[in-house]
Amino acid sequence: PYAGMASLQTYGSLMKGWSQKGDVERVMGYLNMLKDGGFRPDAHIYNTAISCLLQNKATDRAVGVMRAMQEDGVQPDVVTFSTLIKSFGEDGKMDRALEVFRTMQEAGVMPDARTFNIVIDSFGKRGEREEAFELFWRMRQEGVRPTPHTYGALIKCCMRPSKDTPSERQQCLSLALQLLDQMAEDEVRPNTVIYNSLLAVCVRNGSPTDVSNLKEEMMAKGISLDTFTFGTLMSCAAKHASLPLALSLLQEMKESKVKPNEKIYAALAKVYVGCRQSMKAKVLLSEMDAEGIRPLAHTFLTVIEGLASQRHVEQAGQVLLSMPNLAMSPSPRMVESVMNACASAYQLTEPGGERRKMLSETAWSVYRCAVESSVRLSGELLLLLLSILIRAVRDARVTELA
Repeated sequence: PYAGMASLQTYGSLMKGWSQKGDVERVMGYLNMLKDGGFRPDAHIYNTAISCLLQNKATDRAVGVMRAMQEDGVQPDVVTFSTLIKSFGEDGKMDRALEVFRTMQEAGVMPDARTFNIVIDSFGKRGEREEAFELFWRMRQEGVRPTPHTYGALIKCCMRPSKDTPSERQQCLSLALQLLDQMAEDEVRPNTVIYNSLLAVCVRNGSPTDVSNLKEEMMAKGISLDTFTFGTLMSCAAKHASLPLALSLLQEMKESKVKPNEKIYAALAKVYVGCRQSMKAKVLLSEMDAEGIRPLAHTFLTVIEGLASQRHVEQAGQVLLSMPNLAMSPSPRMVESVMNACASAYQLTEPGGERRKMLSETAWSVYRCAVESSVRLSGELLLLLLSILIRAVRDARVTELA
């Protein structure tokens, strides 16, 4: 039906359209139809087919198309190679990504900043910091100008030290901060994303003072603080259980008209629990509901474990029982936390009292919620529940006799 379409551009447009819809077979069908019709596909046409195949995880077919491209006398360009390198890197196939990178250079195709960034980013995801920095210096030697993305990828490489020791953490922090000087030398202006990455490195590897100093520098340069910035700063407050810092950040967010998101609430809940104010962490869940923000699963875990460990057992049960209302299932760890707290509190409570009745009812309700949510419970946990219920029955009989 498309035999009359004698335009290379038309075929390219059709392939692009079906590629955006992820229809691999249509795209490949048009490529074959084009070649059968006597047209010579250009690099752009081949790149469209390769990109579509990679989006659908058909990596081997994409490599095959590149080989066919070369056999047809069409030189793969920087887009061809970069697309393949990015796909291999995202799939964790770094050896293949580097193989394509070498092939690219052997073919006389000069990698651009985007290509270097992809490989540097892939090294970072594998924790290969030295290799990432070696490639960065090679990039500069070859006259390719680093971009903000280049520096962002390098900073992320400094996030996790190879060994979790004070000296390694300090080295990662120093290396990340030195990149700011290198950016100034390269006349690359750091943006909010760069500083957010630096703050994340400071939170993981530095002290609250390091974080505060960097935040002040960021503000002095007129770089705006966004939701991610405040989320990172709140994670610092959570790590060090600093309620004053958390409250000051909330005030700054209010003044800056930055609304907290689910990650900021999660960190704030952790701060409250760490400061033994778990009831305030529970209140946060109500605030999130009022704001239409869905709590993360680990926010529920933080609140439930905090309440349970701080002897607010019934409240911990209430939070767990509220999860199905949000189409969320409690985890075995949450159930175990409440059950253990019920058992401990039961032993410390006077026999026959109203509190013991409430504790046994909480344990039973949590068990039923777990069953209805298809949560797998250990035999040990079931025995714990059984012991609580047996004691509750005994208490009830004693009360009747009295």
